[in-house]
Amino acid sequence: MPPLVITKIMYNPNTTIDFPNSKDLEFIEITNTGNKAVNLTGVYFTGTGFVYQFPAYSEVFPNSTILLASNSTAFMSKYGFPPLGQFTRNLSNSGAKLVLADGFGNVIDSVSYSNLPPWPDADGNGSYLQVIDPFSDNSIASDWIASTNIILSVKETDNNTKLKFYPTPVKDNVTIESSGTIKIVGLFDFQGRLIRKIDVNSAIYKLDMSSCSQGFYLIQVITPGGNFMQKIIKN
Repeated sequence: MPPLVITKIMYNPNTTIDFPNSKDLEFIEITNTGNKAVNLTGVYFTGTGFVYQFPAYSEVFPNSTILLASNSTAFMSKYGFPPLGQFTRNLSNSGAKLVLADGFGNVIDSVSYSNLPPWPDADGNGSYLQVIDPFSDNSIASDWIASTNIILSVKETDNNTKLKFYPTPVKDNVTIESSGTIKIVGLFDFQGRLIRKIDVNSAIYKLDMSSCSQGFYLIQVITPGGNFMQKIIKN
């Protein structure tokens, strides 16, 4: 089985003035604890409640994390970067069994969280469940904590990967250079909506933004060294 571990669960976010619907801010984090990239083709969450299947040919790189959200636009607005995907249906506020499986139904990871002791209290108070150590047994409640860390981002594993973006601000084309291989480039608007996704497989790529309106954008660059986000202004 691939070394994928469920490491964060935000199942009942608190409501705020900016986000009155708590269901919009649910998310799940998955970590690849191995030293090789994992192809997510066919990987999905089983069951009849929370539902998500990874797109074909999507990947998670070594020692990196990916996030799935209930509402990509709300997630982007709150945390400043887009999740990998948006799931359908919501996480139960009282508890549920989350089962991550491969395309043949083999269980990769399974967590039965609850809003009752001995599980940490992350029920509507602004906290989310976070596993203490991704190499521990995440099926045990004592291996989790309730976290209020507001800094959420894709973990970047910088294996001496250096990226350059120029010119900035951009008028027509922005050139992306890497010290390694650029696998994929994604262009998102500032609400976290995917505009374009390109398979690159080169150390340099010129992204055409001539048809984009003025404003802020996010460029996602996926390399063997990690998953990187860059804010870009289009004039």
